[in-house]
Amino acid sequence: MSGLVGMALRNLGRRRLRTALTGSMIAGGTALAVLSLGMNFGTYDHMIDLATRSSVGHLEATRAGYDRKPRLNKTLVDPAAAEATLRAQPAVQAVSPRVEAGGLFAKDARTIGGLLVGVDPVTEGSVTSVPRSLGEGAWLPTARGVDDPIPAVFDAGLLHQLRAAVGDEVSFVGQAADGSLAAELFTVCGVTKLKDGAMAYVRLADARDLLVLPGRVHRLVARVDSLRHVDEVVLGARPAEGDVVQGWDALLPGLARSIEADRASGWIFLAIVLMVVLLGVANTLLMAVFERTHEFGVLMALGTRPRQIVLLTLAEAGWLAVLAATVGGIAGTAATAWVGVEGIPLGDMTIEYGGVTIDRMIAVNSMLGSVGVPAVVAMCALLAAAVPAWRAARLHPTEALRA
Repeated sequence: MSGLVGMALRNLGRRRLRTALTGSMIAGGTALAVLSLGMNFGTYDHMIDLATRSSVGHLEATRAGYDRKPRLNKTLVDPAAAEATLRAQPAVQAVSPRVEAGGLFAKDARTIGGLLVGVDPVTEGSVTSVPRSLGEGAWLPTARGVDDPIPAVFDAGLLHQLRAAVGDEVSFVGQAADGSLAAELFTVCGVTKLKDGAMAYVRLADARDLLVLPGRVHRLVARVDSLRHVDEVVLGARPAEGDVVQGWDALLPGLARSIEADRASGWIFLAIVLMVVLLGVANTLLMAVFERTHEFGVLMALGTRPRQIVLLTLAEAGWLAVLAATVGGIAGTAATAWVGVEGIPLGDMTIEYGGVTIDRMIAVNSMLGSVGVPAVVAMCALLAAAVPAWRAARLHPTEALRA
């Protein structure tokens, strides 16, 4: 067996140009597949980070059914227990509470419907990018005096429709949890960059007072150390009965579907690369079998069995595939790491969402890309060698010697 392996390696050196071209094709295809997979994963992570940082977080705890049919009184059954079970998960980095209520915002004769969101001014910034996405003004203060105006941060789209600016007063009218009228006058202290948004952020304490929701919470928005741990936290968190914990994919189903569709196209591209590798290896080895028909005839005449001929051919393919796929995997991993650090500038094709801008494409390495792809390429190359090996084993010694 060791003799066949050594002979296979020597045979590859007999046609160095052909071996180099085929190996380059395998290595190049492997490197391209690794880099493509890394860029796909990096883009997905960047898109998810962009969307979750804008408002929803990596995961949320809410009352069961609240997202399908929000109601003012549909708060968490036990906010303290839900927050404790989230913070108990090692992957959770931060948790921030919210209360929400729809209503009408008005200034002068203009009235616009929108969503009032009560947030913790301190913890909100550790979960979302809202406090850092202001175009004008300042974020909500941590405290205010009894006679001070109630501050609010408005989305740029909502404030534009109201024709208001920083320092103006905007009124809000809605319904409180006890059925009474919830009416208040807010002073605009800041404006986000979200031009199509219709939300206004106020301090959690001010929102609870206005909506008569003492100690109650509609959402607990959390952030984890890695997107890979979201499902783990969702499964591990055990809130009170009636409360649920959902990951970003349940909160942003449209984004999840888009990523899955794009991921499917990525697998198609990878399949095309593998098909090219398979055809290239099959063609190279088939040509080698035709050129060495006489040689195989001599080997058979000397007593070499068809099984050994098959093993010899497969060993040649194995050497070529493993060496080339390894080189391609290393090159692809290095290129992915470089793109992950430097990025590929998008130029004028930047993407902006919720005040966060993507101006370059990044890539991330993974075991699937760095190890899985080269392994699959090598196996496909061995599979491609099956046809030439079968062709060589079926040669008749007499006919082969005449070639």
